[in-house]
Amino acid sequence: MTATIAEDLAAPWGGALLQFIADPLINAAPEALPVLPIVGSTAKALTFPALRGRLGRALCDGSPEAIRSLQKLTQHPNTRLALFPAQQALALMAFATAWSLASAIGKLIRQADVRRARDSLGDEAFSFAVNRAQMMPPINAALATAIGLNDPSLEMDRIAELRPGAALFGLALGPLPKAAMQRLSLRQPVSTWSVVCTHAREDESGSAAVIAIRRILRDRGMPCSTWLN
Repeated sequence: MTATIAEDLAAPWGGALLQFIADPLINAAPEALPVLPIVGSTAKALTFPALRGRLGRALCDGSPEAIRSLQKLTQHPNTRLALFPAQQALALMAFATAWSLASAIGKLIRQADVRRARDSLGDEAFSFAVNRAQMMPPINAALATAIGLNDPSLEMDRIAELRPGAALFGLALGPLPKAAMQRLSLRQPVSTWSVVCTHAREDESGSAAVIAIRRILRDRGMPCSTWLN
């Protein structure tokens, strides 16, 4: 049964849905937006909520059809991931990357490599990688293939992009309406969110990705963990 707008707004993700619709540029990357001479510095314009909101509504599809498609994100636990506040989503991707690459991270010896991994993941996710993540079930071959995790050593060279975690997040999302993809593709860092959008598709490993994301959320006690119930 389709939830009403009132029910959506009363749900734990109600505020996130409203913000996703009304303020789509809240975490936008200036370089992802078209040049807008009328506002001067795009980066500066994004720091003013009222102006940012107007720009977002002008640049992103806000038609009745688009709004209805965005509301439908609340109807399934996996698509609610699209409504996660951007910083919480990035933290989740960092933990998902830590889990995906736990074995490789645990084998790091050179201090420069350890420091790069820690700086890329953050202290908490790095600690998770070398401790708790290695006691959890490892990523299976099918899911690794689905997110393009073919050579962990290559992933370590570009770990700052959080590519494995972003791919896992996108695969868990599954196919999204165009209006949602448009909003996510504008977020910073662009390189990470472009991976999310590329992997937000119908895939036979999608359910395994959701299970992995749910496990990480619950294990870490992260905000919004109940959204996937």
